[in-house]
This record gives sequence, structure tokens and C-alpha cells, in this order.
Amino acid sequence: MSNYLFIVTAAAFAMYAEAQCFLLDININ
Repeated sequence: MSNYLFIVTAAAFAMYAEAQCFLLDININ
């Protein structure tokens, strides 16, 4: 169960980081 939680957390963090980079790219351009 903890392994599943780790995978979900990692996926959510990756999505958040990707969204932050996407918004930063839009703000620059």
C-alpha cells in the first residue's frame, strides 16, 4: 500500500512540476 501511495505522490508531483514549468514558459513568452 505504501508503494502505491509513493507512486501516486510521485506522479502528482511530476504533474505539478510540469504545470509550473508550462506556466513559467507562458509568462516568459
